[in-house]
Amino acid sequence: MTAVRSAVLEPLIASTTAGMLAPDAVRTAALLDELVTEWDCEAGSDGDAPAVLDRLRRDFEVALAGKLGVSRLDAVLAEVLDRRIRRLGAQTFELGKRLIDGAVARDDARIRALAMMTDIEAVAADVRALTDVPARTRLGRDLQEVSMEALFAIEGQAMSLRLSHHASDAQLPPLRVF
Repeated sequence: MTAVRSAVLEPLIASTTAGMLAPDAVRTAALLDELVTEWDCEAGSDGDAPAVLDRLRRDFEVALAGKLGVSRLDAVLAEVLDRRIRRLGAQTFELGKRLIDGAVARDDARIRALAMMTDIEAVAADVRALTDVPARTRLGRDLQEVSMEALFAIEGQAMSLRLSHHASDAQLPPLRVF
């Protein structure tokens, strides 16, 4: 753990888990560790990294303002799930584009997409468990898009809107499986 990352994570855990029951505090701390790891990657290693981390932390603290206990845990989980969904979405979109472009064999794409579906299903279970209805709805919608991209690589049928745009931009007909 970098010193900058540690300087962000430790006080964030202390302030976010204050007043939580022990099991919720432990889970929240683990989620915060994952979140700050993402922030650290996003910030990179240049001279502005501490400022980027500080900005991400401050924005996150604003999002947590006024939330207590389980609502705070739910907000942390929603932020982590949002980042997991974006990461999965980048992977499924890239795989779908490569499949459309003919840069990956259908069987190879299917195998990779099946593995991604396992991750998507795990995230979906966590999304369904959110008590924050607007976050659950938004994340569920985003996850459907990711799932559709994975299913395109598995079944070769329906594709997401952004893969459809890629196919149109590439002036290629959507790939069909018979």
